[in-house]
This record gives sequence, C-alpha cells and structure tokens, in this order.
Amino acid sequence: GPLEELRERAARRVEELQARGVADATLYDARGTSVGGTHAIFLLLGDPEPWGQPPHPEVPTVHLRSGWTSALLTGLGALAATAAAFLLFPA
Repeated sequence: GPLEELRERAARRVEELQARGVADATLYDARGTSVGGTHAIFLLLGDPEPWGQPPHPEVPTVHLRSGWTSALLTGLGALAATAAAFLLFPA
C-alpha cells in the first residue's frame, strides 16, 4: 500500500543523501521494535535522541508479564509463610 511506497521512497532518499556526502542520514522507523511501527518514518541526521526520538522505542506493556509473575510469586510466598505460621505455631 501507500505506506510501503513511502518507505521505499524514503530509503531512496537516504541513499541519495549518502551519495551526496551526508553519511549520517538514516531512517528512523519503529517497525522492528516492540512498538511494531508507528506509521511514521523520519529521515534523521545522526542519532535519534537530539531529534526527540527514543533510540530503542518499546511499549511498556511488554514488561507486564514479568511484573505480574513477580507479584504472583511474592503473593504465593506470603500465603505459604502465613499457612506455615498457623500450622507450626497453633494458638
């Protein structure tokens, strides 16, 4: 579709700029990250940070599984400790 055409056009533009001596011309596209693409392509000179773009964009929810796993294990540990306390030290 049109987005793929824009990517191809942007890649040609980068090649053109690099052929003219602009060695640090690059495309910034979040397609290969956990973001999965933003439908926006940026032609940048150098690193993305000075242009207000994160170097490695990611969706914060990719870390949810490990967070919930830790919370579950902590809860199970607390439950086991409470059960052990009642069983080992009856009133």
